[in-house]
Amino acid sequence: MAKIRAIKAARESDMIVFVDDTSTTTSFDFRTLKALSHYKVKIDFFGDRLEISKDSQYFFTATYNKGGIYCYNNLTGKMIWHRPEFINIHELVISSDGDRLYCRQEPKICLILDAKTGELIAKEKNTEIIYDSHYEPIQLLVGKEYILRRKGGNIIASIKKETFAHLYVELGPGAVAITESGGDVRFCSTTDGTEIYRYHPPEGSHVLQLYYSEKLKYFYGIEWAYKEGGDLRLYRFEIINATEEEVAVLQAFHHPVFIHTQDKLLFGKGVVYDLRSGKEEFIKLL
Repeated sequence: MAKIRAIKAARESDMIVFVDDTSTTTSFDFRTLKALSHYKVKIDFFGDRLEISKDSQYFFTATYNKGGIYCYNNLTGKMIWHRPEFINIHELVISSDGDRLYCRQEPKICLILDAKTGELIAKEKNTEIIYDSHYEPIQLLVGKEYILRRKGGNIIASIKKETFAHLYVELGPGAVAITESGGDVRFCSTTDGTEIYRYHPPEGSHVLQLYYSEKLKYFYGIEWAYKEGGDLRLYRFEIINATEEEVAVLQAFHHPVFIHTQDKLLFGKGVVYDLRSGKEEFIKLL
């Protein structure tokens, strides 16, 4: 039986896309719990090489050694554009306005492409990847340090890395959350970069992924006891009062994705958690 290897959720619709180990992509409506289409795509796994547009009309994939970057129509599977010359791609991120695709390319170059045409707009050297805020006209650039800047180029602040690698960045209103391999989760002001609050995971644990819920007004994080290979745990962070709360012990592991429109956490095996209550349910994806 095929296994899901990559999964992404649209920000402004109930649509998700996932790719199984046969490189078959499925467009899936999370509201109706129905698959809408299936088709083959070009993608390499072991990275974050799948992205979906805000409105879910298009999705993007990438390969590493050869192939390049691809854009497909989400319902028909038709290839819209292809940039075969851009190789060594690790990560794809759509901009907050949906017009640009940020592409993390080795060694430390972020390609900025027109999401609709694939045209190269710019290259950010000494930058791994760029994350836009959906709440303010700012973005965070990941390089030797984290550079917080206004869209347009004015730098607000630089935030030092504390370990060798970042794991995840999430921008919420007034704050950016950063988690690093083997390190803490830091919540820093988007006004001047100063630290508001930090969460220190237990020894041998770190937070793999972060999410901000606009409806619930909390940050959430998935913590893993990596040294022992232990459980994943879902935490809720309240940065004003500098508190954290365990929401659920997660009975799944691979390929988590937060569903923006419903404030739920979905795993590739079809296990779903409600962020408010921690309640678990199961849906059939394959």
